[in-house]
Amino acid sequence: MEYSIDESCTSVDAHEIKFKSKKRIDLEKAKAAVPKIKGEVLAETPVVIMTKIDEKGVSIYASGRILIKDAEKEPSEEIAKKLVPALESEGAIL
Repeated sequence: MEYSIDESCTSVDAHEIKFKSKKRIDLEKAKAAVPKIKGEVLAETPVVIMTKIDEKGVSIYASGRILIKDAEKEPSEEIAKKLVPALESEGAIL
């Protein structure tokens, strides 16, 4: 799955995983994928799940947006390298 890591906000260290083509995320399947990479689901709504992966807050949206908070580029890339394949293997990326 092709994606990029883009700086989401210049006022805080936040990065967004952007898929090359438009995707949606099945949040139920994403909830199953997160613990498999030693992450934790902290909260959920019908449109987003709030997780903690590698001590960083990660918001996974049904719209396909994935936001990594309080992380510089390199840690964000490391999280993406684990999270995207885990989401793929669970069939969460639609």
